[in-house]
Formats: sequence, C-alpha cells, structure tokens
Amino acid sequence: MWKNDFSMEAKISAEEIWKIWTDVENWKDWVGSIEYSKIEGKFENGTFITTKAVNGLKSKFWLKDVVENKSFTIQTKLPLCTMCFTHELENNNNGLKITLGIKINGILTFVFKNIIGKSVSTGLPISVKKLIEMVS
Repeated sequence: MWKNDFSMEAKISAEEIWKIWTDVENWKDWVGSIEYSKIEGKFENGTFITTKAVNGLKSKFWLKDVVENKSFTIQTKLPLCTMCFTHELENNNNGLKITLGIKINGILTFVFKNIIGKSVSTGLPISVKKLIEMVS
C-alpha cells in the first residue's frame, strides 16, 4: 500500500467544510485537477460519483465510510489495485483540522503511485487551502 496526505488547521466549522464536500457538482472549485463531477443519488455509502479530470480521464468512484461532518472516502478500481481519496475533519484546540489523502493498494501499487499518486499528492495542499479560503 502507498499513501500520502496533507492536513491544515483553521478556525472554521466542520459543517462549513461538509457543505462544500457534499456539493459534488462544484468539486472543481477546490480540486484543481477536476473539470467536472456528478453524483448519482444522495451523499451516502454506496452512491456513485463520476469525475472528469482536466487531462480528460473519466473515473467512477463510490462513496464509503461516510460520517456526516467528519469523514468520507471515495474509491475506484484500477487494474489490480484500488485507489481511495480520503477526507477527514477533526475538531481540536486550534479549530478544525482538515486532512485530504490518497491511498493506492494492490499488486500494481508501485506503478500507479508514480503515474497518479505523486501528481495527485502535489494538489492536496492546494485543495485544503482552497477549502479554507472558501469559508473564511
């Protein structure tokens, strides 16, 4: 398994970030690599989300581990691997800790971490900062 994440703290509420996260059609506003995204139902476990990357690749994910105002994961299948994007909120003494991450797991992890993982990882800090800017 390969993973990477980025966290940042801000004096904002989990509800404010959750509202942005669950507005799937506007993910392009805080994820620079997405041209568009759409959800096929309610924001709950098992619901499918389709994204189209700026580079033209379309991907179909499903929601899992959804905990309102706290966390969710979107997962997709790659050849002999799975890829997950994790989203976590944690209240602490400094405000709200926002963490975005990527995990790749499977036989071809070593290939996909180089093809997808490393480039996506460079966008994690940008996405977290944009989220904070959107509610500040």
